[in-house]
Amino acid sequence: MVKGLRLQNYRSYIDKSFIFGPAVNIIVGPNGSGKTNLLEALLMVCINTSYRAKDVGLINHTKDWARIDATLEQEDRVCKIERVNEGSKKTFLINNLEVHRVTQKRKLPV
Repeated sequence: MVKGLRLQNYRSYIDKSFIFGPAVNIIVGPNGSGKTNLLEALLMVCINTSYRAKDVGLINHTKDWARIDATLEQEDRVCKIERVNEGSKKTFLINNLEVHRVTQKRKLPV
């Protein structure tokens, strides 16, 4: 279970933190307020990929990097994406240990 999430330079979020309760969490807001971006960030920390964009597309268009920090019940996860030339470089950390490939065993069901 994800307990908290911090998004920095991630799509429409410059620096925003979210705390989630143990039961159902409802995300509401007007069109264009970032609801889907939040759900996509949750997916990124769970399976290390986006369903809607390449990694470089996740970085706020005015910045050179993005970061997602997630606090889970059993571990902490960080996904960092840096703009590099025409593409991007992604670093994924689980409990401060760099993971080069997120295997099926390390993916979280979403």
